[in-house]
Amino acid sequence: MKGSLIAIILLAVSMKAESSGIDNLGLEVQARASHRGRERHDHDVRPDFRQPCICARDTCPSFLNKKAMCECKGAAAQACYLKSERGCPAPSRRACY
Repeated sequence: MKGSLIAIILLAVSMKAESSGIDNLGLEVQARASHRGRERHDHDVRPDFRQPCICARDTCPSFLNKKAMCECKGAAAQACYLKSERGCPAPSRRACY
């Protein structure tokens, strides 16, 4: 009983391997034709979710020192950039240093 079950399983596995075009040991790898060594694929058109760059003027207090004023304006520019979903130009990260 066990011997016939094992024989059926081995027969099914070998038939599946032959029908799929793969060698029994799994050592053969078939290379696909490519363009200059790179595979070609299609690019889908991505929708543009950016919004126009319309932001309120920054409201930084005038009593701040130079570095604090720069950081306040940088934070306002970053908020505007994120609010417009990258419609505005990206603010510099190192403007105040």
